[in-house]
Amino acid sequence: TLTDGFRIKSAAQIISVVPDSANQGESLTVSITGQNTIFAQGSDVTNSVWFAQGSNTINATSVTVHNATSLSADFEIPLSAETGWWDVSVFQVGDQGIVTLTDGFRIKSAAQIISVVPDSANQGESLTVSITGQNTTFAQGSDVTNSVWFSQGSSTINAASVTVHNATSLSADFEIPLSAETGWWDVSVFQVGGQGIVTLDNGFKITPSAEPVIVSVVPDSAYQGESLNVTITGENTHFEQGSETVNIVWFSQGSSTIEATSVNVTSKTQLDAHFEIAEDAPLGLWDVSVKQGEGFDVVTLQNGFEIKLVSGINQNSSARNIPASFELAQNFPNPFNATTKIKFGLPEASNVKFYIYDILGNLVKEVAQNYDRGYYSITWDGTDARGLAVATGIYIYRLETSCGTSFKKMLMLK
Repeated sequence: TLTDGFRIKSAAQIISVVPDSANQGESLTVSITGQNTIFAQGSDVTNSVWFAQGSNTINATSVTVHNATSLSADFEIPLSAETGWWDVSVFQVGDQGIVTLTDGFRIKSAAQIISVVPDSANQGESLTVSITGQNTTFAQGSDVTNSVWFSQGSSTINAASVTVHNATSLSADFEIPLSAETGWWDVSVFQVGGQGIVTLDNGFKITPSAEPVIVSVVPDSAYQGESLNVTITGENTHFEQGSETVNIVWFSQGSSTIEATSVNVTSKTQLDAHFEIAEDAPLGLWDVSVKQGEGFDVVTLQNGFEIKLVSGINQNSSARNIPASFELAQNFPNPFNATTKIKFGLPEASNVKFYIYDILGNLVKEVAQNYDRGYYSITWDGTDARGLAVATGIYIYRLETSCGTSFKKMLMLK
């Protein structure tokens, strides 16, 4: 027997790696602590400390041994390094061999999307999204298809256009379909130089479509016989210029309809429409309707426009025989106790100003409007500008046009 002839020693092991992860392309110093190890400083650091994953190896660029169980190693993680867990190995001196910590270090994807602004939109909305990355390699390409997109399961929404500002910043225009699924969508960008796709999970939220509404009609009223331009502003609308303007914008009251003669769409939420209000158009409130772009319903503002009588003066055109010269007829009946009609004729188109004065020269009522050439009549109901009935007496009516000016007297009896 040989007393104490054999010794069993505690197995050497690596018990900590700090930090235990890094991004692709990152440079860092890793502190490795062992137990029962024999670390020693050597002149050749090659293969003394390294990470391994399958046949791939990343060697430390420099190693500083503090003692037999502690060292620091500098690493340059390649941008192309495989992501995932890597083994950590240290070559010990003497006959102690290599000590390894399986899955001791994790390499993470360096590129990441760190912000998406805005990060939500309604179904059917058009918007520009700013995407900011970290360690990314965004680059402008001639083909934007699939370069930036949202995805949810098998559904994908590609950016309509992409503008890359630099390697970590871009702007992308999206048209969110009205039928797009609501909820969270992943945001993905295809990078250049073999860097692949970078994705932010649940980076964008699509919310239910907001109801499109017409929020303003300016002006919101007109007189019978008037021609005017109307500006219509919507919210969450999808106005769209088309080659056919019929029925794109119209007023309706019961079975009566007044269609815009021309439409100019300035944006998805605003348009200008020209209307010719007939001289016999029904008075009162009319609904305002706009046919939106393909796939969207008609949006209507109920009672959004009013056609009014001209403050007690009703204007009508007669047969459009063309007078040879300016004419102003005596009112009929005269005297009158309710309404009276005043006829006039224009040999050419003119801006017409019609005034009624009392015998003292005080202005009672006035109307200004453009007329084409022809014969017209104005009916006065004996009220002033406030709609109040005037007193019995003599009144003077005066018509000013580019063709001439004339006045006459009339008698109001009660």
